[in-house]
Amino acid sequence: MYLDCVYIAPESSPVHHMYDIDIFRQIEHDIGQFCDRGKVLKAGDMNARVGQTCDYINNDRPLPDNDAILIDTPLFQVSRDLTSNRFGDNLLDICKSTNLRIVNGRLNGDQGKWTCITQNGQSVVDYVIT
Repeated sequence: MYLDCVYIAPESSPVHHMYDIDIFRQIEHDIGQFCDRGKVLKAGDMNARVGQTCDYINNDRPLPDNDAILIDTPLFQVSRDLTSNRFGDNLLDICKSTNLRIVNGRLNGDQGKWTCITQNGQSVVDYVIT
């Protein structure tokens, strides 16, 4: 199993302009490398808000001439956060392309609770994906 602890600065942070890298593309690349070697688990503050959007391709079907493609299995997820942002869209794209799932809101008793509570409000920006 490969465990990766992640911190991605908020979208508005100037740190994103300091480096010539798309952090989400790098994360997707890393997942691809390590999935070939074993199970992958990423956890941390990704400053991504996915709201109520699926992390899998809904109504996914195999192509008639290619049954080697992994088909996404719908898994019910709960989240109190109704808001999404660009980083959340990027995280969802990674989940769909790598067949990983967000664990938040899927375990018994997990009600999709807030992961960040500040004077500015509440959000879900910290995730475990596997």
